[in-house]
Amino acid sequence: MANPHKGEVEFSAGGKTYKAVLNTNAMAALEKELGQRVHSLENSLTTTRAVLWASLRKHHADVTLEATGDLMDELGFFKAGDLVRDIFTLAFPVADPLSDKPTSH
Repeated sequence: MANPHKGEVEFSAGGKTYKAVLNTNAMAALEKELGQRVHSLENSLTTTRAVLWASLRKHHADVTLEATGDLMDELGFFKAGDLVRDIFTLAFPVADPLSDKPTSH
């Protein structure tokens, strides 16, 4: 089961359950793959696929970039986009000014 407090998102595709997290290693792999810094990424199909691929690496290292595209096809474009948005939301929480704890968007 995914732990949102650790930035993990769980989803199912093709009869299998996956766990994604955009942690430090995932961000480094993403930057290497795209040749851009995470904070300067632009919204595109290539970026969406790369973010999902990098986020899967911790728990599903065997999933290739191409296989990630197949997962996106299985999910559908909009659901895949929503999933990547959720992954980013958990990776970069917004601080609550009235609390010392970060909150999600």
